Amino acid sequence: YDVLLKAFGIVKKKVKNAKLIIVGDDQLPMQGLPAAKETAKELGIGSSVVITGFKDAKFVRAAYQASHVFVHTADNEFQGLVSYEAAASRLPLCLSNIGSHTSVFKEHAFYHDVEDYEQLARNILRCKERDATVHYNIRYLQEHMKSWDYEILKAKMHKHYDEVLNG
Repeated sequence: YDVLLKAFGIVKKKVKNAKLIIVGDDQLPMQGLPAAKETAKELGIGSSVVITGFKDAKFVRAAYQASHVFVHTADNEFQGLVSYEAAASRLPLCLSNIGSHTSVFKEHAFYHDVEDYEQLARNILRCKERDATVHYNIRYLQEHMKSWDYEILKAKMHKHYDEVLNG
């Protein structure tokens, strides 16, 4: 969260009413690290950061609908289904440039090096502006995510498993 919070600090200086909503539990204290809310407070953005804790699918859908941009700053991620959900929900994506992001979203997301919070801030601000590229990416990814639908992937994988298991 440190990269995200530092980036949001820059965004907040330019977009005074910006809010950062982190859906899920803050696992940092369990790892012996400062809580995200504590770090946000130290950065002077504590009142603009909301950490929801675990929420059900209905809440997550509403959060996507209320958002202007989706950010995923992972330094490693096997698949990143939340990014797929966000893309399908018509959100522009700001993602770390790890392989599991770049291989799926290609040039249709805005990338930053894992530790580069300044580039992440620039990407978030660009998504807020919603220029022609951002609009194109949103439309493209919403359509592209249909090919990553669970039932479609399950059917494709079933065929491959059958070939391996049954010759």
